[in-house]
Amino acid sequence: MDPIRRSTIGIAGGYGYRASSYFMNTLISRCQKTKHVKPTIVAVINTVAPQVESSFIHGKSDEKPFLQSLNDTVETLFNANCEFIALPC
Repeated sequence: MDPIRRSTIGIAGGYGYRASSYFMNTLISRCQKTKHVKPTIVAVINTVAPQVESSFIHGKSDEKPFLQSLNDTVETLFNANCEFIALPC
């Protein structure tokens, strides 16, 4: 019998919440289809108001708050011992 791989996947979500939802659904569906990959999934979802997100994308706002939020999220996932981190957006 083959051993089950137990990776810890971190998801920095909310920076494009629909993309985060789609990514998580796809990841879970694919993991359910295999016998040998059963990851632990740690998700930190930081929703950003659509206006703030749009302003940031178009360079019309200060990026420091956005980048600080992202940095805090990645640090949380790092402290949760995630082997890798996905940023769906």
